[in-house]
Order: sequence, then structure tokens, then C-alpha cells
Amino acid sequence: MHVTTFDDRVVRERLADTVRPALDGSVVPLVDEPERSRGRGYYTGCALRITVLGGSLEIGDGGLTDWTARLTGDAKERCLVSCLATERLADGISR
Repeated sequence: MHVTTFDDRVVRERLADTVRPALDGSVVPLVDEPERSRGRGYYTGCALRITVLGGSLEIGDGGLTDWTARLTGDAKERCLVSCLATERLADGISR
């Protein structure tokens, strides 16, 4: 899984002190992707990219959005959305 933080210190800190230790030793590596610009503005805080085959095939995307914060009027609200392209996953499995 690839992760990009978009100028959000708190998200960057939580990734470092909570998420990375939880995934330490996992078969799923968490790879920093600071050069990613796709999704900036749509996703807030961070974006995710899910890949298989050593990163050569992207099968999913996601990130934090401000949808629930705007609906509730609470700037602390976070909503993590993601999608998985099942046709790409099936294609990756058949390779």
C-alpha cells in the first residue's frame, strides 16, 4: 500500500506512531509516495494507493475526505473512503 500525506502534520504523526507500528512485520508494506499529486484537493490529509505485483498494477485508491466534516459542521470529523477495482484485481491474479 502506498500512502501520501497532504500537508497534514497530525495525519503524518498518526501514521508514524500508530499505523506503521501496527503494520511492522506485516506482509503488506506501507510505502511513502510523497510525489503523488493526484487526488490533492479531493482527498484531504492523506491518500492511499493499493497495488499488487510489486507495485506494477494499481487495484485501488482512497483517502480522507471532508464530506462528514462539512455535513456535521465539525472540522475534526474524518471520513476514509476507498475503492477496489475488482476487474484489475482479477487481471492481476490471472497474470
